[in-house]
Amino acid sequence: PISAADNNAGNPTLARIAASSGAVLTGDVLAGPASTVAMTLTGSTWTGASILNGAATPAGGLTTIGVDATSLWTVTKSSFVRQMTVNTGQIAFVPPLVPTDPASYKSLTTPDYVGNGGVMAFNTRLGADASPTDLLIIDGGAASGTTAVRVTNAGGLGAVTQGDGIRLVQATN
Repeated sequence: PISAADNNAGNPTLARIAASSGAVLTGDVLAGPASTVAMTLTGSTWTGASILNGAATPAGGLTTIGVDATSLWTVTKSSFVRQMTVNTGQIAFVPPLVPTDPASYKSLTTPDYVGNGGVMAFNTRLGADASPTDLLIIDGGAASGTTAVRVTNAGGLGAVTQGDGIRLVQATN
């Protein structure tokens, strides 16, 4: 993994990750709660998650991420981006290992999301309202711009939904 840990004296790490020109990154980004980690994907791909100590939490993970029109972030675990996610390219969740198990689906939590014509690709077991799905969570901030949504059926047979249907995006706080 790419790691930016706070040191023993409590001093944060400052890191900028700029992947470009066909770069292929694989692995998780682990960042301490006081560290600042900014990632920019330009003509590149990243397969991994933004986490702290193995879990998506507001205390850690990337500070910001930018995905340009020629780039792809494949989210392998539930992830947290602490300040802003800017998507001009594609953010896609890996398929669930057990499509019938809600715990197999991932989420991306960020306080602010800016869509610049990008694509967000979800896996959903198409069925009733409570069907398991990947999820974009806007926590305490705002979403703006436009993003195309692509849903891949993870084995559901489809069903009539009532109320709000199958939630792909959740705004909280």
